Amino acid sequence: MPRPTAINLVTFFYPIGNTPCVCLTQDLPPEDDARILLLGCGDIRNILFTAYADAAPLTRSMDITCCDHEGAIIARNVLALTLMLDDVSDQQHSSIWQIYYHFYLDDKSLKLLQVQAKKLSHLARTIESWKAGAYGKLMAFCDEDTLTMVKQHWDEYAVSDLSKNEQVKHDNRLKASFEAAQKMKRDRVGSSFPLTGLRSTAPVSLHATTDTGKIYAHYWKHGSTDRNPTLLPNNRRLNPTFAPMETETFTLHYGTDPQLGFPLATAYIPFTKESPLLTEGGTKSDFHRITDAARTHFQAWAKSFRKSAEKFTLRFFVGDAIGFCHTLQHINSSGNVNSNWYRTKYTIQTIDLYPEDYNSSGSAHSVFNVIDTSNLLDHLGPLNVLVAATPLLERGVASIMYTESLVARETNRKDYMDKLLCGSFPTMALLLGLVPIEYWTGATAVSNAAESMLDISTSVAGVPEEVNQGQMYCRIVWKPVLACGDPSDIMEQKLHFDAKDLANLIHHTYQAMFEHEDHMKTFASLSMRTIRVNSCPYYNRGSLAAFLRFIKPRVVTDWDTMMELVLDRIAGDGSIMMGLCYYNDLCAHVSLIQVHDIPGLSVECQPSDAAKFRNGLGAWKSLPTVVCMTLVVSRAKIESIRKLTPNQLGSPNVQCTIQAASASQFSISGWQEIFADVHLTFGELTKEAEATDDEHKVLIKEDPLGWKGKSPLLVTFNVPSWVVLRDPSKTVVTFGVQSTPQSVGTFMKSLGLTLTIDTTKLQDNNTVHITKFPPHCAGFASISTFSPMFKDEETKNGFKITISANIEQSTRSICGFTGRLDLHSENLTATLKAGSKVVLTQLSPTTIAVTLENHLLPLKLTFPVPVQSSKSRTRIARKSSYIEVIVPFADHVSNQGFTNFMFPLFLRNHIPVISNMPYLNLGCLPIIDTTSKTSTKSLEWLTSLISHQFSARERLQRDTESIEADPRTNFKDSIFSIFMHYTGIQGAKCSVFGLNDAEHGGVQIILLVSRMLLDMASHTVVLDSAVLPLTHEMMGERVPFLGSLGNGGMVMIKVNQEEMKIWHEVLPAMVERCRVWKHIPSCAYKTSGKIPLSAKNGVALICSCGAGKYPDDFSIAGVSKSHWAMARKFATRAALSPIFAVNYVERPFQLRDLLEKDEMKILVCRKCGKDHGGGGKALSKCARCLVVWYCSPECQRADWKEHKTTCKASEA
Repeated sequence: MPRPTAINLVTFFYPIGNTPCVCLTQDLPPEDDARILLLGCGDIRNILFTAYADAAPLTRSMDITCCDHEGAIIARNVLALTLMLDDVSDQQHSSIWQIYYHFYLDDKSLKLLQVQAKKLSHLARTIESWKAGAYGKLMAFCDEDTLTMVKQHWDEYAVSDLSKNEQVKHDNRLKASFEAAQKMKRDRVGSSFPLTGLRSTAPVSLHATTDTGKIYAHYWKHGSTDRNPTLLPNNRRLNPTFAPMETETFTLHYGTDPQLGFPLATAYIPFTKESPLLTEGGTKSDFHRITDAARTHFQAWAKSFRKSAEKFTLRFFVGDAIGFCHTLQHINSSGNVNSNWYRTKYTIQTIDLYPEDYNSSGSAHSVFNVIDTSNLLDHLGPLNVLVAATPLLERGVASIMYTESLVARETNRKDYMDKLLCGSFPTMALLLGLVPIEYWTGATAVSNAAESMLDISTSVAGVPEEVNQGQMYCRIVWKPVLACGDPSDIMEQKLHFDAKDLANLIHHTYQAMFEHEDHMKTFASLSMRTIRVNSCPYYNRGSLAAFLRFIKPRVVTDWDTMMELVLDRIAGDGSIMMGLCYYNDLCAHVSLIQVHDIPGLSVECQPSDAAKFRNGLGAWKSLPTVVCMTLVVSRAKIESIRKLTPNQLGSPNVQCTIQAASASQFSISGWQEIFADVHLTFGELTKEAEATDDEHKVLIKEDPLGWKGKSPLLVTFNVPSWVVLRDPSKTVVTFGVQSTPQSVGTFMKSLGLTLTIDTTKLQDNNTVHITKFPPHCAGFASISTFSPMFKDEETKNGFKITISANIEQSTRSICGFTGRLDLHSENLTATLKAGSKVVLTQLSPTTIAVTLENHLLPLKLTFPVPVQSSKSRTRIARKSSYIEVIVPFADHVSNQGFTNFMFPLFLRNHIPVISNMPYLNLGCLPIIDTTSKTSTKSLEWLTSLISHQFSARERLQRDTESIEADPRTNFKDSIFSIFMHYTGIQGAKCSVFGLNDAEHGGVQIILLVSRMLLDMASHTVVLDSAVLPLTHEMMGERVPFLGSLGNGGMVMIKVNQEEMKIWHEVLPAMVERCRVWKHIPSCAYKTSGKIPLSAKNGVALICSCGAGKYPDDFSIAGVSKSHWAMARKFATRAALSPIFAVNYVERPFQLRDLLEKDEMKILVCRKCGKDHGGGGKALSKCARCLVVWYCSPECQRADWKEHKTTCKASEA
């Protein structure tokens, strides 16, 4: 597998999610059925919450494929879901809660668990019996082996008829596992508590700081969330669903907390009596209100799941997510379910998906319109996950992929993004065929206020290293294509690269992937953090090869030349000190998956040369370029590892070497080849055919006890044949721990300087076995070609388009594009040669029209991401008949972007699709009480939440008169005012707002607010509103209503023309996100082909399909029923919410900025407020006064008129 292999003696069990729930369909249009892939699916919180919060609960079908590497996770999930389905009278929800979340069970819950587990086990005799059973239509298993593993857990849970001695033994094993978890918690957490609960209580995290710690301590002390421990039965039994089976080695994670997966703000915010999710009996003031709120959610979600169950199909797979994805890729490319991938790195069981479901006529999906990778990026490596998962994402405008990260805190989020993909973030995203949509829009409707608060809480510790001991949560939304502009422009186009430029990018990626091997860099900044990071590398050389295989069909370049340059750079790279030792590991992978043909691998692999290998290879009829080697490591050799405590051992990576008998890792004599892509299995090995036969195979009888058993460890890896043949009689094979700062400190005393666990002679037939393919496989693991539909570059309509990447050499990153138009029609070439003027017009952030004078039809260049035509250069070759447009990336933060490009809408089949604003089911959101006498005090948190809209740059613009605020900052300020006035926190309380552009016609749009709702998934609030554009055609009918508002009933929101453009762009998205009606065939969006319809005053901007469609209880405080009746038929419902800066694009405003306000002024550009120059370069001081800073000469020149009045020459 293309990732490192760790010794898996110490692994954690995550039965309960530790991040807030998300709605899996929140970015999917209500017309679309959901085909969802959950990688690292974890618990059932997201499935249940989606059943509750989905924007189309009655019409959308949901087919969800769940993948997790722990069989216990899937066993628990199916058990809980089936219990919910059976609980039609809703009487068992308390017991189901206990079974799923408590460490201890009372007799009633334990009996329910045992009966259900026995029932499920009986249905799971075979995959056919399961399909025919009570749950077979709703739940399916992707393969027979998954069902078998899950059944083993159910059998364990169902145990109820043991003898007295057997019961004691069983209970002692469960007790030992819980004691181990408690010890791990004491060692890792001590008497403190994780701060991660603050994420789940957003947006009221400040109110819950103490409570989340208390509830965590209560849970781990009593093993229960019940309010009064003294009332708990004394004879409670340990919950077997939290404990490992006898064959497993995992330990329950010390951060386990049932409440973390629920939106706990409902425990603190006052709701109206008719609100959904109102806690029964009201909200109490002690810390147990958190559990009361969580249980209310759990019960409501279970009801929704049961109600909509017939719309669901849930599929389950137990195994490695990377292997599962590549198997699905293999099915897509070949139609064959056998991909030769092992289920995990620790079993010889291969992935054999059920053919009946996964053949061409089967019901299971192998491409998806929603993929959620949980936080696998932290465990498997970002590039590994994206290379495996991206080809499974449908290449449509509505498709979406989510990645989460919950890792040790970086200095800031921008540092994290720069390191995430081992290269410039936008560059690597382009190579991966993904668009991080919020990176380019710089806007999100999802609040990150809780993260800012956690940033503060971890940074105030005082010791710099402690900043990195907390965890940083980052959720990124990826789209396969950026949808804006003409629907015909949406098909992808291959990027052209100069071979040398692409080689430089790949080499830069290589250096970032294996940064932990750059010892000079490591020791230059040695700290506990760098030791932690460098001791857990994500990648091996197979990872790099898989990445190259992925991008090969996506680019146009001289591939062979590019690969030769890459390999030369890698071979000559002295910074990666062990790089040459891994070179043949890389070559083996590159050759196996057909990235590049390396002549040196095959030249020396002739059968005649194999004669010197006296055993095996010398007699083979044909010799492949790469062979598989299996090494037998005795139990005695691994005892030194097993003796270590979990805290000492950790999860060190292992590797194999083939080397001259005299060589060592630290000597210059001899030679050494290291292979890091190894596979581990415990079992007994037998031979099938002799080693001298081409068909020689080894069979392994796997030991299910693994590390707890007595069988030897079998280590398998692939190696170029020529390495085996180099000097076999004087060659040894070793198995050992990969050298890192942490592993050296841990293992050097017991394993020696080279960290070698075992060494054997290459020609030892008892311990070294060479075969054509890995054991139990008919070939090597498949890594398929990623080949989405690309635009045809052949000449059409008289011209040909190519898009090339422009490279910034100093940073080795893509900085823009060159769009080339090769003209072939006589008309176009003649027009150009005649000296026709070439005019560029930006039609959308991604599309530039090139128009030749006297030629009516523009020639359109569409780029993958936003570009800035105002900064473009044009090359015109009139004799050669081509035009080149060189454009840089657009960058809103640098004032070189599109201020109104925040939530782009795309007309797909004439129906709008939102790119990055979550769809909402307003009917299921809690209704916040804003009318009671105490509501203003109880809503104090709202001011902080809405203030978090502004980045540090925007806040500086807002608070500093000398810096002109951009339209986006003004837009957010207007939203702030609307929320403050509606709640009465600041200013007069009001429900009606007029967007007033005094210089261009006055009030153009009226917003009428009915109520404020809690958007639980986005940790924010929304105003359930009506949008009333004042068009010329309808003014006559609205006059009586408008007249009543003129008597003090409306708050005027002052806007200028540029801000009004943003309102015109964003309001249609806010309408679409809460739409419960369908667009009609005569929809104005369809007939005009535009959204919004117009930006002109007095002209409709929203279609009329949803006008007048409101729930019966929709009313506006201060507006009479008669006046609302006049207005509602012209108004359309919308969900108005705060708009936040993206915290990995711009630094959010923080409390420390108030304390350091004077310093902050000089650390940003005085003109635009940006905190860096172009290309990430540092700001420059004014050379005269040395006081103020600028990001560019343009900003300095633009500001000089004002700055020169205070600029005084420095005396320094």
